[in-house]
Amino acid sequence: KILDDISHVKLRKGMYIGATSNEEREQFLFGTYQKIKYVPGLVKIIEELINNCTDEAIRTNFKFANKISVSIDQETSTIVVEDNGRGLPQNMVNTPEGTEIPAAVAAWTRVKAGSNFDDSQGFAGAGQNGVGASLTNIFSKSFIGITCDGDNTMTIKCENNLSSIDWKVKSGGKQGT
Repeated sequence: KILDDISHVKLRKGMYIGATSNEEREQFLFGTYQKIKYVPGLVKIIEELINNCTDEAIRTNFKFANKISVSIDQETSTIVVEDNGRGLPQNMVNTPEGTEIPAAVAAWTRVKAGSNFDDSQGFAGAGQNGVGASLTNIFSKSFIGITCDGDNTMTIKCENNLSSIDWKVKSGGKQGT
């Protein structure tokens, strides 16, 4: 068999995000060791988005993405990660299939997409494999990414584990993601 990237990620979840079932562990929290229950894979896909923000901060020597916020709404099962970075690139990139899509769409929807593959630049951030936000998207019922490069704001909406992808661009907006 030859699987496409998304099928491989879904079939071999543990390889990409770790355990997807509730686990109990002892963790040092608030000054004491406590038993907690959590899903490591869920933590991993949230971390992937936070890592993207911190990569931007490190890459720009903390000139950008020096404000990162994370909010979790348990009632709606919604997690929002925001930064004041430069925004994802919106230039067109070529896919292996020979089509063109915006770089931001590639970053959030395609495994093995990103800008940190040049090891000669000495960048030692977390996001060097090109799977981060796409993993979050693959394991999400709904994913909405909004990024502004200072000139244009791009909104990318994906549903049902990347089974649908839609994006739109409008002029203007506040820089960040």
